[in-house]
Amino acid sequence: MLFFFFSLLVGRFAYLTDSPVLVANLMREGKLSVFGFGVHEGQAVFSSFLWQGRAVKKLLSAYGVTIKVRSLHGLPAFFYRYRTRVGALLGAVFAVTLTVLSSRFIWQIDVVGNSRLSDEAVLSALEAEGVFEGAYVGNIDPLSVANRCAMASEDIAWMSVNLVGNCVEVVVLEHNDKDILPKDPIPSNIVARKSGIVRRIEVESGVAAVKEGSVVQEGQLLISGVNQLRDESYIYQPAKGRVFVETMGEITVEKTLLSEKKVYSGEVFGTTSYIFFTKSKKFTEDYGNLPPTCDRIETKERVMLFGKIPLPIWIVREEYRAFDFEEITLSEIEAKAAALSEAWLQLSKGELIWAQESYSFEGGVAKVTLRYRMIEDVAENLPLFEVK
Repeated sequence: MLFFFFSLLVGRFAYLTDSPVLVANLMREGKLSVFGFGVHEGQAVFSSFLWQGRAVKKLLSAYGVTIKVRSLHGLPAFFYRYRTRVGALLGAVFAVTLTVLSSRFIWQIDVVGNSRLSDEAVLSALEAEGVFEGAYVGNIDPLSVANRCAMASEDIAWMSVNLVGNCVEVVVLEHNDKDILPKDPIPSNIVARKSGIVRRIEVESGVAAVKEGSVVQEGQLLISGVNQLRDESYIYQPAKGRVFVETMGEITVEKTLLSEKKVYSGEVFGTTSYIFFTKSKKFTEDYGNLPPTCDRIETKERVMLFGKIPLPIWIVREEYRAFDFEEITLSEIEAKAAALSEAWLQLSKGELIWAQESYSFEGGVAKVTLRYRMIEDVAENLPLFEVK
């Protein structure tokens, strides 16, 4: 490998000859380097370093050995070939320089092993420790970064930060729910926030105070945080669990025909900038006088070479789109649909058993009432003692 890079740096000639054995003997006697013997289209091929070219021709010509230059290799050959094409030469030099420099910076971070924690949460923790796309690799101690992130997060049991070239692979092992203990456990009970019939009980800690099939009232104790021991002493703990109760109720939603609609005016303000590693530079800037009502939209797009290779360059666009609220008049059908949609949205957190709709329209108001029976978690945590 070292010989390959050396020959690439200094350059070499590849020759064709009909007398490979004689050439090898003469080169050895003349103390000239010869290597890379092979066959090409019935003729022998050998190579020698570029700086020995004249000495090789002089030595072999003195003994009547005919050779022919087949090709020229290495950096000297490259510069010679493109000596009249300055643009291509400068482009190649720039590409090599960029490759060498960029290898010292982080181009990409991959997070694996997380399920509850989002990638954004892990990346935010890493950024706080100086690990982000565009950061200098030389300033990063992977072991220290992993340990600090794990200690700072209650959700991370273990983390590994692996540098692979200019990419970072982050392996995360999350805590199990049972492994996480509250810093200051507050004794509590679980009571019912609604009345109904108990259909299922899931107790994680504490003592169940009701059974499946029993009728409970709003505020009734469901899971107790007080546990009596065999010696008739008591321990207090935070009650944890879920109690699913079959409940009945109704939801009423009213919608007037007069409503407001967001309408964009077409005015767009903002900036366009690029980020190269950690350096940011603005292309355009047009804030003007921002209106009192506008939506801020930011997009960040990474530049890809040939559409596949990610470069450490990002195009960032920050836009402010102006809008006004316009009064509109809904039809009765539209008002009813809006009221129904809002009412059904409130039932989306439970297991629906039965529902009945009723509708009325009076005085320009659409009124929707949903009567329902459903199974839902009614557990509500209530501290045993007053917390000061």
